[in-house]
Amino acid sequence: MKLGAAILLALLVLLGLDSVYLVNEGQSALVVEFGRLVRSEKTPGIHLKLPLVERVVRLDERILQLDAAPERYLAAGNRNVSVDFYAKWRIADAATYYRATRADRVLAAQRLTPVLKNALRAEIANHALDELVVEGADGMLDEVRRRVDAGVRESLGVTLVDVRIKRLELPAEVREAVYQHMRAERLAEAGSLRAAGQEAAAKLRAEADRDAQSVRAEADRDAARLRGVTSARSASRGSPDPPCRSGPGSGCPSTWFKLVESAKSGLTRRVGEAVAGQHQGLPAADPVQPLPGARELLAFLTEQGIPWTVATSGRMATAGPSLAALGIDPAKVPVVTRDMVRHAKPDPDLFLAAAERLGADIRQALVIGDSIWDMLAAQRARALGVGLLSGGYGEEELVRAGAFRVYDDPADLLRHIDEVVARD
Repeated sequence: MKLGAAILLALLVLLGLDSVYLVNEGQSALVVEFGRLVRSEKTPGIHLKLPLVERVVRLDERILQLDAAPERYLAAGNRNVSVDFYAKWRIADAATYYRATRADRVLAAQRLTPVLKNALRAEIANHALDELVVEGADGMLDEVRRRVDAGVRESLGVTLVDVRIKRLELPAEVREAVYQHMRAERLAEAGSLRAAGQEAAAKLRAEADRDAQSVRAEADRDAARLRGVTSARSASRGSPDPPCRSGPGSGCPSTWFKLVESAKSGLTRRVGEAVAGQHQGLPAADPVQPLPGARELLAFLTEQGIPWTVATSGRMATAGPSLAALGIDPAKVPVVTRDMVRHAKPDPDLFLAAAERLGADIRQALVIGDSIWDMLAAQRARALGVGLLSGGYGEEELVRAGAFRVYDDPADLLRHIDEVVARD
């Protein structure tokens, strides 16, 4: 009797315990009767059910994470890219979720993953790889989330909270191909720069050789003429040179003035808005003396308000003694030297630069020089050239090179200044 009562009491306790269930925070409960969904409970606390007949299925309503394995996708332009992404999801409709997955989280992830991948594949195909890398994929992922959420909410009873990419990179073999392509581009660019440098170096060497040959030839010619004049004067036992005046057919000697005064010093000057400059070669051993009338000519130009400047084939270091001899201060008077321009005479660079320093039109300029190179450069600059016989060249040579007037030296030019300068 007592045993039966004890068994009955135990059965009643078991039935009582099986008739209640507990729902915790962050959970919902489904009451199922023989596999059929009876009701759902979301309120935390203790609830009742039929013992032995009804069964309770508890669901986690917190946000869950789905981690997908890295997979290749095809971006715009048929560019392969490896994408590793994850998604955040949660149960939105417990009843639909139970019917679709039988409350199996693994099964839910298996059904959600291909839907996400298909939507992501379709979006990546519409974007270039550069766009995904540089601009980011946030906008694309938001579109994926909206598209997938509408479908899985209805079919699986879940809502998609977020989709994010953990890593986006090129496949290993593609990375190697890209690296090789970049390397080839850099090598090609380096080769192009190297070739351009070699070409520039060759041009500079050729230009330097040309300048050196020009200076050497001019020096040899001057030396030969100096020896000839010296021999002639020795033969005449020091008889003075006859007076000479420039002009066609005058028969003036071409070297006597220049060779006794300096080692190749002359003038160029500008009239109105004209350019002028001084041409020099290598300095002589003796102190440089200005040509007769050189200082007076410059003083006349300054007094008349005629702008002038000096353009010399020498560099500033070697032109200093001649400038000092003429009383020219480079800080006050524009001076253009060989190291300030790209090409030497007979190219017109020196005279063009001198005109620019004065703000003058070279076509209105008058260039005074004592060599054929001065006259040729003046012609190429479209300026008028006036030749001086002090440079060792004959009148015929200077005229043939482009001189429209020829004078013995600056003093002779100053005496006939009216021939080349119009007075106000």
